[in-house]
Amino acid sequence: MNQRDNGMDEQVFAALQAYELLKADSLAINKGQTNQALSFTNIMHCARSPHTETAISTLDIINQVLDYRRKYRFILNHLAQLQSPKQAAASNTAAQLMRKSEQYEITIDVNQANKVIVSVKFNPALVSEGPKRVHLHCEYDDTFYHLGLSEDAKYHYANQIEQGGTMFAALTHPSSHMYVVYE
Repeated sequence: MNQRDNGMDEQVFAALQAYELLKADSLAINKGQTNQALSFTNIMHCARSPHTETAISTLDIINQVLDYRRKYRFILNHLAQLQSPKQAAASNTAAQLMRKSEQYEITIDVNQANKVIVSVKFNPALVSEGPKRVHLHCEYDDTFYHLGLSEDAKYHYANQIEQGGTMFAALTHPSSHMYVVYE
């Protein structure tokens, strides 16, 4: 009889632990000022079409909940045609204004008027035709950022951002991870 009581105690203990985990997840969502649950489809839409109004508000929710960020990262890892992982140890914080590989070159140019131009240039030998749309996703400091790029010239896409803003900090930090998604 004593062993049976111990078995029941263990089941009750396990059930309480599971309940506490569910409750903690619920509190984490509420602390993040959101009670909106996101489906995998919502998160996928945000990664594929980040320029839409719905995706912009969805990205705000994703950045507030760890589980959503993990799913978003998983999706980007599968969708991104090109990636630029963290470039250096976390202790190195020197701004990095260029990332280059055989397939692409990401540059951040600050001109004399303090305008910042972010550009992605593709290697035409490795990209069959110029993409219609290019999206640069950046993960930095447990937050995802998105920047849509317009075609500036064949195989070259660019957009202007503010110097000193959060997007600038995210894109130039060596510990940021960049994903390039294009269609």
